[in-house]
Amino acid sequence: MISGLDRYFQIAQCFRDEDLRADRQPEFTQIDIEMSFGIPEDIQAIVEGLIKSIFSETGIEISTPFRRMTHETCMRNYGTDRPDLRFGMELHDLNAIAEQTSFSVFLEQLREGGIVKGICVKGGADTPRRAIDEYTEFVGRFGVQGLAWIKYQETGLNSSIVKFFPEAIQEKLIEEMGMENGDLIFMIADQPARTNQALDHLRREIARDRGMMDPSRYEFLWVTDFPLFSWDEEKGQLQSEHHPFTSPNPDDFHLIDVEPLKMRSSGYDIVLNGYEIGGGSQRIHDSDIQKKIFEYLCYTPEESETEFGFFFEALNYGTPPHLGLALGLDRIVMILAQTDNIRDVIAFPKTQKASDLMLECPSSVSKRQLKELGITVKDSDFSWT
Repeated sequence: MISGLDRYFQIAQCFRDEDLRADRQPEFTQIDIEMSFGIPEDIQAIVEGLIKSIFSETGIEISTPFRRMTHETCMRNYGTDRPDLRFGMELHDLNAIAEQTSFSVFLEQLREGGIVKGICVKGGADTPRRAIDEYTEFVGRFGVQGLAWIKYQETGLNSSIVKFFPEAIQEKLIEEMGMENGDLIFMIADQPARTNQALDHLRREIARDRGMMDPSRYEFLWVTDFPLFSWDEEKGQLQSEHHPFTSPNPDDFHLIDVEPLKMRSSGYDIVLNGYEIGGGSQRIHDSDIQKKIFEYLCYTPEESETEFGFFFEALNYGTPPHLGLALGLDRIVMILAQTDNIRDVIAFPKTQKASDLMLECPSSVSKRQLKELGITVKDSDFSWT
């Protein structure tokens, strides 16, 4: 866009340092789209038309426009920015109810800045204790300390923790969770990030176990209004939620010098059945704003100029407003093939250790080759040849 192109698309082969998960590979294919003088709704309409055409070619008719949901709503109701909308079990905020109980686990977490949230499994009262214990072990993988549960049966609420809930609070809990006879609720009390993550994965796990994930149903979603920044606890500084070239939401420019963590971005993701299949944003086209973003990311002026001086200069030559989006082609094919492993649809997939069995890569390097290149390897697991 800086060079003067109005719009383009490309099918790009990418190689990136990706987490090795079932739906990710270090080497993958993107449908990359970018355009000048547009707004997010413009490129979203183009992408919806493209996806509708792709699915139609496979005999699947889908409706447009796709549903839209803000990032805040996604996190509140589903605990994730890529919710699977094929089934219910939304998350419920139970802080107000928990603080009126005498359950010490809940009260302690609330005092320490934690939250209490829960999900309702319709008809789940038939879940045996063995399965509940397995779910408790499952959420423990995400760092939470426990999983509280209550069944709604003929005699009323049934659980070892019901005694900590006064009768009036039990009624409030039933109303908030939408419980009916035969239902089961799970509750987690922990720090917000851990609570949301654990309940998101528990929600999906229960849906799989109860056959609620219809593979022939396709629920698309645009997720919008992402935070511009998030807080990196380990480094003690701001970090970009998407990438540092994402434009702030124009309605939040007034916060840039006072409350940067409250700023929304002009980023957007497209989600299908719980998978992010694409993402993009309005880009920054003003060099002063771009420099301010790098300042918040703890770049010194000298570091910014050294690494991005060429970019700042290019922006000063009248770069137009522009935006883009990239779709993960392999992930879309994975969903259409009704598999949950992207390796099933890639010709030469990498292993779980990111090695390529066909190319026998990565491979060991001889000392002679390293010496010729002036490279020294330390603390390496390489076996020398």
